[in-house]
Amino acid sequence: MCDQEVTAILQGRIGSKRLPGKVLLPLMGKAVMHHVYDRLLYCSSISRIIVATSVSPEDDPIAELFTSLDVPVFRGSLEDPLDRYYQAACAYGASNIVRVMADCPLLDPSTIDEVVAVYQSGNYDLCRLEGEFPTGLDTTVLSLDSLRAAWSGAEKRSEREHITPFITDRPSLFRIGRLEKFQGLYHHRWVMDHPEDYQFVKMVYQGLYKSGQLFDYQDVLNFLDERPDVVSLNSTIPRDQGYISALSEETSQT
Repeated sequence: MCDQEVTAILQGRIGSKRLPGKVLLPLMGKAVMHHVYDRLLYCSSISRIIVATSVSPEDDPIAELFTSLDVPVFRGSLEDPLDRYYQAACAYGASNIVRVMADCPLLDPSTIDEVVAVYQSGNYDLCRLEGEFPTGLDTTVLSLDSLRAAWSGAEKRSEREHITPFITDRPSLFRIGRLEKFQGLYHHRWVMDHPEDYQFVKMVYQGLYKSGQLFDYQDVLNFLDERPDVVSLNSTIPRDQGYISALSEETSQT
């Protein structure tokens, strides 16, 4: 791996069946997606951040927000997220990419830096956070070459919607790195995909957020230890619901 520069591609769009407009919902005076961007700025391993959204007019507000912040914005296919993501990487010459979802306003910069370090030290095609971590801390780093292979080879809906399964499901073809950092936290849900998740995130931010200061995953855990009522807000929602739904639809069609 010659080029060690790392680009974060922040992926988001307005459309959401379970929580419409979730990435631009207000959170302590800013849009949710703006907070995700702000937290990425604390990552020492990331050289630049690009926003990838769709060409749909409903996603104009995302493009307008980040253009106003002087953040590069790529707009691509609405129906094919993998194509959108790959074309964004190509447009900006991104050789090593951190995949970031706009509905994860509790992402942890230090964890991202650790995953990037493993990726860079092992000459991997893809490296990801594994183990019993809270959903919403998901971190994946991958090379442009492996993303290109997925883009050209992926045919299933689940592979094109969720970007990386074509790679991670083929360990014989790709070098996959792993970081296992967390234990006993699998039941935590720190992602925004349902109204209950939004209520959860709002409560965490109200308890911890201070402008210009970073709170990390340990701060969140400490807060939740003192506020089990907040944990219960979204604790019954199944994990990885979107990906499981896509797989189920594929199975029913075969």
